[in-house]
Amino acid sequence: MSFKQLGAFGVAAGIAMTLGSSAWAATTSVSITFSTPLNTLPSASVQLPEPNVARTVQARDTFIDTYFFSLTETSDVFGGVSSPLAFFKGLTVKGLAFDSITLVAVGAVGGASSASSSALPSFTFEGLTAGNYQLTIAGHAIGSQGGSYIGELAAMPAVPEPGSIALVLSGLALVGAIARRQKA
Repeated sequence: MSFKQLGAFGVAAGIAMTLGSSAWAATTSVSITFSTPLNTLPSASVQLPEPNVARTVQARDTFIDTYFFSLTETSDVFGGVSSPLAFFKGLTVKGLAFDSITLVAVGAVGGASSASSSALPSFTFEGLTAGNYQLTIAGHAIGSQGGSYIGELAAMPAVPEPGSIALVLSGLALVGAIARRQKA
């Protein structure tokens, strides 16, 4: 085999490997916007990706799913995702692994802020101010037949800390003392 033939064979093998690897793993995406503010919903939570629907990912694929929601007041946002695993003869046939869950404030004054959850597959983001947010969930299929996930996203108004309440009460006491003194 000559160097020309060897070079042509190497180029053809490289192209075949590139095409084969692109068929091997694809990234799929879902983007959902919840039109009602999250903390004003009657149930105060939403199902991910949608009510009574599971997000399905094919074998060897990765996924990056984005959920947009808004808050009308300072709230704590929490939730979780789960992927049922199916086994056959000790091998994982269906299932997903979650790589990251991140939250970004959309259109925030002074730049976007973001937070990540290290306690996968559950997450909590505390003290979020009123505004629009983007929740991104990323992961990959670990089953030979892909997998699916479901989840929930909820919000509760933030509860003031005892120190904040004490500060407000002391401020009210000071204003009352000043008003009383001015009357006398």
